[in-house]
Amino acid sequence: MIPSLSPEVAALQTELLQLSLLHLSLLREDADWKAKAEKQLRIKYNTVAEKHRCVVKEEKDYQQRLNGQALHCWLKNSIEHNGHQGFAVQIQVLSEVAQEVCDLSDIQGGRFTLAVQDFESWFRKVEEIKTCRHYQGGSDLDVFIDPLDRAWQEEVHALTMKLELCSRQLQSLDIMGYGEVEQLEGSSLYRTAKGLDDMVNSMIEELNTICKIEADVVRSERQWVSQLSQQVVSTRPLEKRIPRVGMWRS
Repeated sequence: MIPSLSPEVAALQTELLQLSLLHLSLLREDADWKAKAEKQLRIKYNTVAEKHRCVVKEEKDYQQRLNGQALHCWLKNSIEHNGHQGFAVQIQVLSEVAQEVCDLSDIQGGRFTLAVQDFESWFRKVEEIKTCRHYQGGSDLDVFIDPLDRAWQEEVHALTMKLELCSRQLQSLDIMGYGEVEQLEGSSLYRTAKGLDDMVNSMIEELNTICKIEADVVRSERQWVSQLSQQVVSTRPLEKRIPRVGMWRS
Protein backbone atom coordinates (compact mmCIF):
# COMPACT_ATOMS: atom_id res chain seq x y z
CA MET A 1 0.00 0.00 0.00
CA ILE A 2 1.10 3.57 -0.79
CA PRO A 3 1.54 5.37 2.41
CA SER A 4 -0.89 8.25 2.86
CA LEU A 5 0.55 11.69 2.17
CA SER A 6 0.95 14.11 4.95
CA PRO A 7 -1.44 17.06 5.02
CA GLU A 8 1.41 19.46 4.16
CA VAL A 9 2.43 17.53 1.03
CA ALA A 10 -1.19 17.18 -0.08
CA ALA A 11 -1.73 20.91 0.37
CA LEU A 12 1.43 21.65 -1.62
CA GLN A 13 0.36 19.37 -4.46
CA THR A 14 -3.04 21.02 -4.55
CA GLU A 15 -1.42 24.46 -4.73
CA LEU A 16 0.92 23.35 -7.53
CA LEU A 17 -2.04 21.96 -9.47
CA GLN A 18 -3.88 25.25 -9.09
CA LEU A 19 -0.82 27.19 -10.28
CA SER A 20 -0.48 24.90 -13.28
CA LEU A 21 -4.13 25.38 -14.21
CA LEU A 22 -3.77 29.14 -13.73
CA HIS A 23 -0.69 29.18 -15.98
CA LEU A 24 -2.52 27.30 -18.72
CA SER A 25 -5.43 29.70 -18.42
CA LEU A 26 -3.11 32.70 -18.71
CA LEU A 27 -1.45 31.20 -21.79
CA ARG A 28 -4.84 30.76 -23.46
CA GLU A 29 -5.86 34.32 -22.52
CA ASP A 30 -2.56 35.69 -23.82
CA ALA A 31 -2.95 33.82 -27.11
CA ASP A 32 -6.54 35.04 -27.44
CA TRP A 33 -5.45 38.64 -26.67
CA LYS A 34 -2.64 38.51 -29.22
CA ALA A 35 -4.95 37.10 -31.88
CA LYS A 36 -7.57 39.75 -31.14
CA ALA A 37 -4.98 42.56 -31.11
CA GLU A 38 -3.46 41.34 -34.37
CA LYS A 39 -6.88 41.25 -35.96
CA GLN A 40 -7.67 44.78 -34.80
CA LEU A 41 -4.30 46.05 -36.04
CA ARG A 42 -4.84 44.36 -39.38
CA ILE A 43 -8.23 46.02 -39.70
CA LYS A 44 -6.77 49.41 -38.80
CA TYR A 45 -3.87 48.93 -41.21
CA ASN A 46 -6.17 47.95 -44.05
CA THR A 47 -8.37 50.96 -43.29
CA VAL A 48 -5.42 53.37 -43.26
CA ALA A 49 -3.91 51.78 -46.37
CA GLU A 50 -7.21 52.08 -48.21
CA LYS A 51 -7.52 55.74 -47.20
CA HIS A 52 -3.95 56.34 -48.37
CA ARG A 53 -4.66 54.71 -51.72
CA CYS A 54 -7.75 56.87 -52.09
CA VAL A 55 -5.80 60.03 -51.25
CA VAL A 56 -3.03 59.12 -53.70
CA LYS A 57 -5.58 58.42 -56.42
CA GLU A 58 -7.38 61.69 -55.73
CA GLU A 59 -4.10 63.62 -55.84
CA LYS A 60 -3.11 61.86 -59.06
CA ASP A 61 -6.48 62.61 -60.64
CA TYR A 62 -6.30 66.22 -59.46
CA GLN A 63 -2.78 66.61 -60.83
CA GLN A 64 -3.85 65.18 -64.17
CA ARG A 65 -6.80 67.58 -64.33
CA LEU A 66 -4.57 70.49 -63.31
CA ASN A 67 -1.97 69.59 -65.92
CA GLY A 68 -4.70 69.37 -68.54
CA GLN A 69 -6.05 72.77 -67.51
CA ALA A 70 -2.55 74.25 -67.69
CA LEU A 71 -2.03 72.92 -71.21
CA HIS A 72 -5.45 74.20 -72.26
CA CYS A 73 -4.70 77.59 -70.71
CA TRP A 74 -1.34 77.72 -72.49
CA LEU A 75 -3.01 76.91 -75.81
CA LYS A 76 -5.76 79.49 -75.26
CA ASN A 77 -3.37 82.25 -74.22
CA SER A 78 -1.04 81.46 -77.11
CA ILE A 79 -3.86 81.91 -79.58
CA GLU A 80 -5.37 84.99 -77.93
CA HIS A 81 -2.29 86.97 -76.93
CA ASN A 82 0.55 85.72 -79.08
CA GLY A 83 -0.88 84.94 -82.45
CA HIS A 84 2.41 85.46 -84.28
CA GLN A 85 4.00 82.65 -82.28
CA GLY A 86 2.01 79.48 -82.67
CA PHE A 87 1.46 76.94 -79.94
CA ALA A 88 3.74 74.41 -81.64
CA VAL A 89 6.49 77.03 -81.84
CA GLN A 90 6.13 77.80 -78.14
CA ILE A 91 6.46 74.12 -77.31
CA GLN A 92 9.64 74.00 -79.39
CA VAL A 93 11.00 77.11 -77.65
CA LEU A 94 10.36 75.62 -74.20
CA SER A 95 12.06 72.38 -75.23
CA GLU A 96 15.07 74.21 -76.67
CA VAL A 97 15.49 76.43 -73.61
CA ALA A 98 15.29 73.41 -71.30
CA GLN A 99 17.93 71.59 -73.36
CA GLU A 100 20.12 74.70 -73.52
CA VAL A 101 20.07 75.21 -69.76
CA CYS A 102 20.72 71.50 -69.19
CA ASP A 103 23.74 71.54 -71.54
CA LEU A 104 25.21 74.74 -70.09
CA SER A 105 24.92 73.55 -66.50
CA ASP A 106 26.00 69.96 -67.15
CA ILE A 107 28.30 68.99 -64.29
CA GLN A 108 30.60 66.97 -66.56
CA GLY A 109 31.54 69.76 -68.96
CA GLY A 110 28.85 72.37 -69.43
CA ARG A 111 30.12 75.79 -70.48
CA PHE A 112 28.64 77.46 -67.42
CA THR A 113 30.11 74.81 -65.14
CA LEU A 114 33.58 75.16 -66.68
CA ALA A 115 33.50 78.96 -66.44
CA VAL A 116 32.61 78.80 -62.76
CA GLN A 117 35.28 76.16 -62.14
CA ASP A 118 37.91 78.36 -63.83
CA PHE A 119 36.90 81.25 -61.58
CA GLU A 120 37.02 79.08 -58.47
CA SER A 121 40.50 77.81 -59.40
CA TRP A 122 41.70 81.39 -59.99
CA PHE A 123 40.16 82.60 -56.73
CA ARG A 124 41.89 79.82 -54.76
CA LYS A 125 45.22 81.07 -56.14
CA VAL A 126 44.24 84.61 -55.13
CA GLU A 127 43.61 83.44 -51.59
CA GLU A 128 46.94 81.59 -51.52
CA ILE A 129 48.84 84.69 -52.66
CA LYS A 130 47.08 86.90 -50.12
CA THR A 131 47.76 84.41 -47.34
CA CYS A 132 51.42 84.22 -48.36
CA ARG A 133 51.69 88.01 -48.33
CA HIS A 134 50.04 88.20 -44.94
CA TYR A 135 52.50 85.82 -43.30
CA GLN A 136 55.56 87.09 -45.16
CA GLY A 137 54.72 90.74 -44.66
CA GLY A 138 54.63 91.41 -48.37
CA SER A 139 58.27 90.44 -48.77
CA ASP A 140 57.59 88.18 -51.75
CA LEU A 141 57.30 90.80 -54.47
CA ASP A 142 57.68 88.45 -57.41
CA VAL A 143 54.17 87.00 -57.19
CA PHE A 144 51.27 89.11 -58.38
CA ILE A 145 47.59 88.46 -58.96
CA ASP A 146 46.79 88.43 -62.67
CA PRO A 147 43.24 88.89 -63.96
CA LEU A 148 41.48 86.02 -65.66
CA ASP A 149 42.39 85.85 -69.33
CA ARG A 150 40.46 87.46 -72.15
CA ALA A 151 39.04 84.12 -73.30
CA TRP A 152 37.34 83.67 -69.93
CA GLN A 153 35.98 87.21 -70.03
CA GLU A 154 34.53 86.66 -73.50
CA GLU A 155 33.08 83.29 -72.51
CA VAL A 156 31.33 84.74 -69.47
CA HIS A 157 29.94 87.58 -71.59
CA ALA A 158 28.67 85.10 -74.20
CA LEU A 159 27.11 82.92 -71.51
CA THR A 160 25.38 85.89 -69.93
CA MET A 161 23.95 86.95 -73.30
CA LYS A 162 22.77 83.40 -74.01
CA LEU A 163 21.12 83.04 -70.59
CA GLU A 164 19.45 86.43 -70.87
CA LEU A 165 18.06 85.30 -74.22
CA CYS A 166 16.73 82.13 -72.56
CA SER A 167 15.08 84.26 -69.90
CA ARG A 168 13.39 86.46 -72.51
CA GLN A 169 12.23 83.38 -74.41
CA LEU A 170 10.68 81.93 -71.26
CA GLN A 171 8.95 85.21 -70.51
CA SER A 172 7.57 85.29 -74.06
CA LEU A 173 5.74 82.01 -73.49
CA ASP A 174 2.12 82.10 -72.38
CA ILE A 175 2.58 79.47 -69.68
CA MET A 176 2.42 81.88 -66.77
CA GLY A 177 -1.11 82.74 -67.83
CA TYR A 178 -3.14 85.92 -67.65
CA GLY A 179 -4.93 85.80 -64.31
CA GLU A 180 -4.88 82.00 -63.98
CA VAL A 181 -1.47 81.78 -62.29
CA GLU A 182 -2.73 81.14 -58.77
CA GLN A 183 -4.94 78.27 -59.93
CA LEU A 184 -2.20 76.65 -62.02
CA GLU A 185 0.87 77.06 -59.82
CA GLY A 186 0.76 73.39 -58.88
CA SER A 187 0.74 72.12 -62.46
CA SER A 188 3.79 70.33 -63.82
CA LEU A 189 3.93 72.72 -66.76
CA TYR A 190 3.99 75.84 -64.59
CA ARG A 191 6.50 74.37 -62.14
CA THR A 192 8.78 73.35 -65.01
CA ALA A 193 8.69 76.78 -66.62
CA LYS A 194 9.04 78.58 -63.29
CA GLY A 195 11.90 76.31 -62.24
CA LEU A 196 13.70 76.94 -65.53
CA ASP A 197 13.23 80.70 -65.19
CA ASP A 198 14.51 80.67 -61.61
CA MET A 199 17.52 78.59 -62.61
CA VAL A 200 18.37 80.86 -65.55
CA ASN A 201 18.13 83.97 -63.37
CA SER A 202 20.26 82.28 -60.72
CA MET A 203 22.95 81.44 -63.30
CA ILE A 204 22.95 85.02 -64.60
CA GLU A 205 23.26 86.35 -61.07
CA GLU A 206 26.15 83.99 -60.34
CA LEU A 207 28.01 85.08 -63.48
CA ASN A 208 27.50 88.74 -62.60
CA THR A 209 28.71 88.08 -59.07
CA ILE A 210 31.91 86.30 -60.05
CA CYS A 211 32.66 89.01 -62.64
CA LYS A 212 32.27 91.67 -59.95
CA ILE A 213 34.50 89.72 -57.57
CA GLU A 214 37.14 89.33 -60.28
CA ALA A 215 37.01 93.05 -61.09
CA ASP A 216 37.25 93.99 -57.40
CA VAL A 217 40.25 91.71 -56.89
CA VAL A 218 42.03 93.11 -59.96
CA ARG A 219 41.34 96.70 -58.88
CA SER A 220 42.59 95.95 -55.37
CA GLU A 221 45.73 94.33 -56.80
CA ARG A 222 46.47 97.34 -58.97
CA GLN A 223 46.12 99.63 -55.97
CA TRP A 224 48.44 97.36 -53.98
CA VAL A 225 51.03 97.36 -56.76
CA SER A 226 50.79 101.15 -57.04
CA GLN A 227 51.32 101.59 -53.31
CA LEU A 228 54.19 99.11 -53.40
CA SER A 229 55.85 101.03 -56.23
CA GLN A 230 55.56 104.27 -54.30
CA GLN A 231 57.12 102.65 -51.24
CA VAL A 232 60.02 101.31 -53.29
CA VAL A 233 60.62 104.71 -54.88
CA SER A 234 60.43 106.53 -51.54
CA THR A 235 62.90 104.17 -49.85
CA ARG A 236 65.44 104.17 -52.71
CA PRO A 237 68.36 106.59 -52.02
CA LEU A 238 68.46 109.62 -54.23
CA GLU A 239 71.20 109.31 -56.78
CA LYS A 240 73.17 112.33 -57.78
CA ARG A 241 72.38 113.00 -61.35
CA ILE A 242 75.52 113.64 -63.45
CA PRO A 243 75.19 114.81 -67.02
CA ARG A 244 76.06 111.94 -69.31
CA VAL A 245 78.31 112.50 -72.27
CA GLY A 246 77.13 111.08 -75.54
CA MET A 247 79.09 108.36 -77.26
CA TRP A 248 79.85 110.68 -80.16
CA ARG A 249 81.78 113.05 -77.91
CA SER A 250 85.27 112.32 -76.68
